[in-house]
This record gives sequence, structure tokens and C-alpha cells, in this order.
Amino acid sequence: MGLTHGLWKRRKKRRFPKMKRLSSNWPELVSELESYIPRLHYRRVCWEFPSGQWIQCKTDGASRGNPGFTNVEGNAVADSLANYAIDEEISGTFEELFHMQNLIIRGGYVLSPLEIKRVMGRDLRDFLKGLIPERPEFMITGGGGEDIIHVIMPSRKEDALVLMGLSITLLRLYRSEMPEEGYRIDCLLPSFYSCLQQEERVDRLYRIDLGESIREIPSSMIKSWVKPLVGDGSVYRLISSFLSLTVFEDLGGIRVYTSSGGSGIPPAGDITRVLLDIALKNLFDSQFPKRFPGIAFHRFVNEVYIFIRKNEKVLFDDKAGYALLEELGLRGKIESIGPGDDPLPP
Repeated sequence: MGLTHGLWKRRKKRRFPKMKRLSSNWPELVSELESYIPRLHYRRVCWEFPSGQWIQCKTDGASRGNPGFTNVEGNAVADSLANYAIDEEISGTFEELFHMQNLIIRGGYVLSPLEIKRVMGRDLRDFLKGLIPERPEFMITGGGGEDIIHVIMPSRKEDALVLMGLSITLLRLYRSEMPEEGYRIDCLLPSFYSCLQQEERVDRLYRIDLGESIREIPSSMIKSWVKPLVGDGSVYRLISSFLSLTVFEDLGGIRVYTSSGGSGIPPAGDITRVLLDIALKNLFDSQFPKRFPGIAFHRFVNEVYIFIRKNEKVLFDDKAGYALLEELGLRGKIESIGPGDDPLPP
């Protein structure tokens, strides 16, 4: 006990160096420590926004002096507007990341074509487990067969990081704020569900899935909505190049390429969903209230929920919904549920 107390006293002397005497009596010692007022010395330190087109990349400095291969995990990137993006773990060297940053700023970064892989449904879990650490941005679509699934992704890990950063930047700019937790578009789901729960009892609920619209919206329209958000600099040029990407499939060493032909959004993960969200905000969200005033609706990316009550002054049904989609150049599937109907499929 005496040894422990002695070590503890030495520790306190280091923490409270201005105290000339420390009592050996426990109650007196506690009283002295409680009444101790340290002399604080401080200076104000302010973080300054990087100027112009520059981007700051902040890390914890754990690899200082080690230029070799490393994992960049949880690093923060900030631009001149103090917009932050926090990426997931990506393997690479600081020299590689610095080179990527400079290429983006100068407008010299070139995105590679997207890659499509055919995966058996039973093997999908293991495939994604190996894919995510290297290329965390991807989209899954049906492959035309019952057991075949298409996974579309950037063909390089550097492109995955760049596209992730673009999606976070756009999400921050057009939403005006980031989700309370996280930084991906799915992090906005809790607030969306909260809006749905606040709706009172309805007589019929419609759901529209606008996922097929990613193939229909002209890229020129998407660029016109993105440009006011990011300007006409390197970020805009990078988004424009993404919208014109081709997709290839490796068939035994032979690459077969397909192109969107100037329409649609390439399927590549969160960046695709964010761009679709921006497009539907300008198309569907702006026009639906004009065609159907007073009818409540909520949308999360490609899913729209419409709440119909008996006393509505205007009529909305499947026919009116499909007519609106055709007028707006969108494609989707409309389902509805009323009292006594089976639940809507997931």
C-alpha cells in the first residue's frame, strides 16, 4: 500500500507541478487537490480554408517519415468551402493519393471504364467480401437469369475513391447539410422513415420505383443541374467524364464495351444514386405538386410514396401516374395498397 501511494504521489507531482507540498494524510491530500487551481497557458490556433481549387487531406500522422505502402483510414478532406469528406479504408501510398489530388485539381485525372462481373447468386456474399476493401463503390443488378447477378464497379481502386469523394461532395452541396450520422446517402433513411410515420391514416398508398430512370435521363440535363452546385471547374469536368463512361465485360481476355449513348447515369454506386436524386428532385419533385396539388408524397432516391385520402380534390391513380412519368421522360413501376389488400412487396 505504501509503495502504491508513493507512486501515486509522484504521478500527482507531475500533473500538478506548481504545488510545493503534497500531504501524506489522505483527507488533506484530497482537499489540496480539489482546491488546486492550475495556471493555464494557451494560444489561439485557427484552421484556415485552403485557397481556390486546393484541397487539404488530413491524416493522423502515424506514417510520418514512412513513404512506403500504407492504409489511409478515416482521413478527412476539406475544400475552400469547408466541405468535408471522410473516406473508408483504401490501401495505397501517400504519394499515390497526392498525385491523384494534383491530377484532379489540374483537370488531368482520367476515369477508366466501369467493369461488369457476372456472379452466381450463391457466390455473391463471398465475392463482395473480397471486393469491398479494394473497390467499395459498386451496384448490383439482375443478370437476366434466375441465378446470375451483375455487379458493376469501377475497374480501378483509385476511381472508387474518386467517385466516393464526388458523391459525398454532391450530397453535401445539394442537401445543404450532411446526415446527422455517417456520410453516405443511405444515412438519410432514418429521417425519410420519420417523415413516412408522421403521415396520418390514408385510404390508399402508392409506391413508385423510379430505378429504371437512370437509363433515361439525358446526361446533358444532369450536367445542367450539377453545374450550379460545383461550378465549371475540375469537379464538373470529372462528373461530365463519369456520365460518358463505357462499361466493359471481360470475356476470356476479350473486353466487350457498351455505351450509354449520351443518356442515363452509369451504374457505379453512391455517385449514381446521388446524381439520380438530384435529377428526380428537379424533375419529379418539382412537377408532381403542380399536377396533383394537395396530395402528400415523400421520395427517397428512386422510391416515391404517395398518400391518397378520400377528400382529395384531384385524382391520382395508376393511369395518371404513368402519364406523368411519360411526360417527364421517366420510367418506373407503380404499385398500390388499400384497406384489405396484401402488403406491398419489398
